[in-house]
Amino acid sequence: SSQAFLDVTRPQIAVISFGNARGTQTPDRDTLDRLRRSAAQVLTTAEMGTVTVEAPPDGSRVRVSTAS
Repeated sequence: SSQAFLDVTRPQIAVISFGNARGTQTPDRDTLDRLRRSAAQVLTTAEMGTVTVEAPPDGSRVRVSTAS
């Protein structure tokens, strides 16, 4: 998730998994800042619960749903 990578890929959504019972550490603050500046919608499992991403094989619209 370097700035160069984000500039090339221009993500619309970023899913970050953390905050589970095993003590997964929070994402790096710089990484979160870069993602937010890129205008990506940042979804975290700590805030949203389960995040499901469905990408149909025909390349049609990706669907995202959350537990919250």
